[in-house]
Amino acid sequence: MGAMTTNAMPAELAALDTRRKQQRRPDPSHLDTWMERLGRVEAFVAATGDFPRSSHALPMSETLLYRWVLTQRRRGLSPAYRTILDERIPGWDDPVHLWDQAFALRVQELKIYRDAYGKWPSLRSTDPRVAALAGWVNNTRTAAKEGALAPDRQALLDSQVPGWNDTVEQTWQRTAREIAEFTARNGRKPSSGSGEHSERRLARWTDDRRRGRNMTPERDAFLDDVLPGWRIGMKGGRPRMAA
Repeated sequence: MGAMTTNAMPAELAALDTRRKQQRRPDPSHLDTWMERLGRVEAFVAATGDFPRSSHALPMSETLLYRWVLTQRRRGLSPAYRTILDERIPGWDDPVHLWDQAFALRVQELKIYRDAYGKWPSLRSTDPRVAALAGWVNNTRTAAKEGALAPDRQALLDSQVPGWNDTVEQTWQRTAREIAEFTARNGRKPSSGSGEHSERRLARWTDDRRRGRNMTPERDAFLDDVLPGWRIGMKGGRPRMAA
């Protein structure tokens, strides 16, 4: 065996270094599997508005996605791999930034849904996007109850979607006040014939109350107080006022 100078790299280490460098370049033999995992993470982020996490309370499928992303952050990825990740899941290497972006997006989606329908998304919705949004709302409410919701995130929700963490009764009373404010502002009650979806929603809510839907003596009294004359137009009550 020939002599080796002290400045030379041992053959075993040289081979290991070569293998490491090769692993940092997209390898066609592994790229399909890598892209398939990336697709799962991308779908998870799109569905939940958040990055996968790891916890005993979470499904193993989410934990596995979390571990995959964590591995990408820790590896010395080549520019080719990083470019793919940057395009498909921006912020993958800055989870705090990504979580903030995803949270803000969810808040905006909730605001749009609430403004359009006047109710909270339901887990029973046949639309998977609505059901996913409902799951997010429930999880966020739980986090707030347990004191685990960051103050800046709670402030964002409070400002953009007032009442997001209200009880059923608080939500009911908030809608009644919304109708009272509409009536005071416009000099009339919401109309079911309006071209505005938000106004038709308030009109339907009022009609449901006139029919006695989900009413109690306490709710009756509350409406009498904040929305005098709300019974006008109900069967057996005072007639509708002429136009």
